[in-house]
Amino acid sequence: MRPLSWIVCSLLGVAIAGHGAAADRGSLNAIERLEYASILAGRVAVRIGLSKPLAQPPAGFRILHPGARIVLEFPGTTVAMAQKTFQVDSGALRSVHLVQQGTHTRLVLHLLRPVGYETQLEGNSLTILLDRGRGGAAAPQIREVAFRRGANREGRVIVRLSMPGSAIGIREQGRQLVVDFPGTGIEPGSLRRLDVLDFATPVASIATHTLGDGVRILIEPLGRFEYAAYQSGTELVIALTPVPSVTP
Repeated sequence: MRPLSWIVCSLLGVAIAGHGAAADRGSLNAIERLEYASILAGRVAVRIGLSKPLAQPPAGFRILHPGARIVLEFPGTTVAMAQKTFQVDSGALRSVHLVQQGTHTRLVLHLLRPVGYETQLEGNSLTILLDRGRGGAAAPQIREVAFRRGANREGRVIVRLSMPGSAIGIREQGRQLVVDFPGTGIEPGSLRRLDVLDFATPVASIATHTLGDGVRILIEPLGRFEYAAYQSGTELVIALTPVPSVTP
């Protein structure tokens, strides 16, 4: 692969000054540099430079709706840059925000649409590859599709995957919610229809089937509802909450 042309989003003087501040705070790490680059097929890579190597990739979660976002958590880490918001507008990536609260920093990637991602550690750098495709890597698998009723009558569709960060698409189509998992396999026992009308939530049924090289889940709602979709680790939750009828 040809070298990426990174766009550097920090000033050298700011990074050096920030490094000194981090050193004064003992064992804390510090984000000193943020860069991004376009790669093949309009995909984007974001690279974070830190004052110290990370022992493991940061924990994170995805919000698919409302507003597609990827959120990565950096405990024991400060931001050694004056600029904390970066407008990217490349591929599926709109912008990047660094939010520091005390000694905890959260990296938020705002997206045009939900995309898969993976992270790579190299020395003091963390690279986040968006919408990259898995190439020869093992394909993700859906291990279970389940349903739960929440405390406030919300219907919770729970999808357990074999790995985090895989591509997921979610949209409304007529009255249905359509959830697509391209390039994803599924355990045969999860290819079924769940009729959950008796739970008295906004979900009437959930149907799971294969579609090409992927999987599609069709959620049939009941009545007026709002929904949110988020993923933490390998668990995706799509929660439908009832909206009370307005009486004149």
